[in-house]
Amino acid sequence: AHVFQQRCAHRGTQLNVGWVEGDCIRCLYHGWKYDETGQCIEQPGEDEEFATRVKIRSYPTEEYLGLIFVYLGEGETPPLRRFPDFERDFVIDAGIPEYWPCNYFNRIDNACDAAHVAYAHRTSLTRVGREPFIRPISTEETDYGLRTTLNLPGGAKSYIHFHMPNVNQTRSSGRVEGTLEDAKNLWVDRLFFRVPVDDGHNISFVVDCLQLTGAAADAYRERRLAAQEMETNDLNQIGEDILGGKMRMMDIPQMSTYKSFWIEDYTVQVGQGLIAPRENDRPIRGDVGVVMLRKIWERELLKFASGRPTKQWHTPAGLADMSEVPAG
Repeated sequence: AHVFQQRCAHRGTQLNVGWVEGDCIRCLYHGWKYDETGQCIEQPGEDEEFATRVKIRSYPTEEYLGLIFVYLGEGETPPLRRFPDFERDFVIDAGIPEYWPCNYFNRIDNACDAAHVAYAHRTSLTRVGREPFIRPISTEETDYGLRTTLNLPGGAKSYIHFHMPNVNQTRSSGRVEGTLEDAKNLWVDRLFFRVPVDDGHNISFVVDCLQLTGAAADAYRERRLAAQEMETNDLNQIGEDILGGKMRMMDIPQMSTYKSFWIEDYTVQVGQGLIAPRENDRPIRGDVGVVMLRKIWERELLKFASGRPTKQWHTPAGLADMSEVPAG
């Protein structure tokens, strides 16, 4: 994969409306052609020497976990952040990107908010036979960001990890793409990469890791592909219909829990408004993770604004302890 500046150096036409030729891209307007470095290598009807003096900006890219990462900054390209728990020989698959009309922080806030699950996702969990309940939580800052601990019945613990500045890592036995039986029987470790688009829009890229290999993995991939046929615009529209009072949450049609969770989260996060007036919030005990995350963001942004070094975050292996996950 290669990434270039948006416009042709000739007369500013968007290059994405052109076409790819090998590792090159050709402009739709007059056929100027650029190689993978952004160097112009062909200008039909012009002297060959002129093309050598034209170059557009290209950006370093790297493919990882089924996604394409691009460095848009200046200077030397920093190393790509790695997530060792997702580099194993299981089912690793990127989900459908979630493009939502709300501010980036509406989604970031949700990262450490375990308290919402019992209510926001009640419809989805009930459909797969799980009883929603409130779990006592605590949150602490770590070398990678934040770890939220959920205290489960019987003394067991579960964790939500937030990797500063924008990656949420969760484990779920309910929100699994595929059939309802998959949601009842499988566990998934998931990364959400939250990316701002502008003040009123953001996009999330999702990577799933399921402890499946061999024939079981192949069969699951087929079910997953079948479940992904529903257009994501339909999911957003259902969320808008719920927000507009045209339908209720309980009226969501039967679908994978991955998608019904999507609608539930869309409704409560987009429903806060494009840019939520946070001065009106009333945080409570269950918001301990949300408050801590906001304070860390404020702390690091103040450092950045004053030219001081920000904290360097490091992601270790072992955050997803697959030994707790039932095989197959």
